[in-house]
Amino acid sequence: MHDQPLAYFITFTVYGTFLQGDVRWWRSRGKGSRTPQLFLEQWHRDRLKHDVILLDKAQRSAVENETARLCGGWHRWLVQR
Repeated sequence: MHDQPLAYFITFTVYGTFLQGDVRWWRSRGKGSRTPQLFLEQWHRDRLKHDVILLDKAQRSAVENETARLCGGWHRWLVQR
């Protein structure tokens, strides 16, 4: 048996960019993948405390540098939507 995980799957999203009900599908704790529900997504969007934040090039670069530092020698895949 392996005592150490083979890999870790860690994702980060920015506030308000991936809400429950999202058209890209979404996950519900204990229920797994869920189909898009536009009214649910809009309900969550209406309740955001501030505007959605989209990272600019400099902010994305800062996040990439920090994740590289945290990952040490581990390989990482970066996916941008």
